[in-house]
Amino acid sequence: IQIELISEKLNVTQGDTIRFIIKIKPRSGWHIYWINPGDAGGATLFSVKSNVHSNDSVGVLYSPPELSIENDIVSFEYSKETYFPFTLSVPQNFYGTFLEVSIDINWVACKFKCVPGSTTVCLKLPFSLYPKRKKNLEKIFKKALSSASFDSLETKVQFYTDYSSFEINLGNHEEVKNVLVYPITPGILDISKIYDVEIMNSKVFLKIPYIQYVWGDTTDIQALIKITYKNNNTKYFKAKFVK
Repeated sequence: IQIELISEKLNVTQGDTIRFIIKIKPRSGWHIYWINPGDAGGATLFSVKSNVHSNDSVGVLYSPPELSIENDIVSFEYSKETYFPFTLSVPQNFYGTFLEVSIDINWVACKFKCVPGSTTVCLKLPFSLYPKRKKNLEKIFKKALSSASFDSLETKVQFYTDYSSFEINLGNHEEVKNVLVYPITPGILDISKIYDVEIMNSKVFLKIPYIQYVWGDTTDIQALIKITYKNNNTKYFKAKFVK
């Protein structure tokens, strides 16, 4: 696979906030996996290190994956060029010659077989009193951030013996055609099975069965919600679980 770390700026200054993109492009016919790979493969994971932060966690954002269901095997995949954005903030009191960023990346790439891989990509940006942006990158960064940033929908979930019940508050969203749940938390929901979806006024009710052997953390369940509208447009939301 091809991996590139891209900065929006040529140099940085104290107190600056810099956006980055990790660009990953699998070879033709191959794919890698989302943070929850599903029933196959392995998660694509990022660990960001720099000389301007220590214990603070830098969160890399994941774009929605492609859903694949084959012979009841569910997987969440990336088969095309995908951008994973993140930001770094430089403290006002930081003094140095360069901003140094390195990212450890682990993945599993699959086609006819699955091959684990890992690498570290690095970037050094000089400090300057007059930071400059790179040209012709604004559209790419805007697209990357918009695809990996989600509004939230209030969601209630209850767990029963054989299934989980979701109640999603759509708010002002109208003309909804279908709703899918992409579980971020692995090892709980079996979305390979056809599950009940009922849309009533501004709410959606779903009954989703469990996988055969539940091993995921039901106390900290997270999910993306994919809404398809009657005009066939789609939009993703982050489930905001409420009691």
